[in-house]
Amino acid sequence: MGMIGRFVRLPDGDLTTLLADPESIHDYLYPEDEDTSRQVAELDVDKAWHGIHWLLTGTTWGGDGPTAFIMRGGEQVGDEPVGQGPARGFTAEEVRGIAAALHGLSSEILHARFDPQAMETADIYPSEIWMREGDEAFEYLDSYFDQLKDFVLGAAKEGEALLIYIA
Repeated sequence: MGMIGRFVRLPDGDLTTLLADPESIHDYLYPEDEDTSRQVAELDVDKAWHGIHWLLTGTTWGGDGPTAFIMRGGEQVGDEPVGQGPARGFTAEEVRGIAAALHGLSSEILHARFDPQAMETADIYPSEIWMREGDEAFEYLDSYFDQLKDFVLGAAKEGEALLIYIA
């Protein structure tokens, strides 16, 4: 199945509660009661998360500022693993900063940053597809970036916080 990038929009108050009680994140993300009143939007970017991070930051795991949000920043929700490790939460204010940074990024800008050879060398997950798939690999990343950008811009517009984790 692989490592899947997951994003959840949630009220700022819910994020505050999760940060204060990290153990509750499992019930929050995976409620047993299907009829729960929890109404949050979720986005799965499949295995594109690492490639999108590369296009936004030009780094394998690093980067500074709001464009590095997939791998850095926010506040870790305790030590509770929810997949490949703990989730990180961004407040509504931080989400507005991320949205502002993503707003001006277009497919053309990202395509200019797409470097399959460098991505292969840097072992960007999922490895060994960038050279083999070429433009199809970029289209895969671009389509998920568009969804992620819309998701984050929507969260900012609604004044919502954001959770990020790799499942």
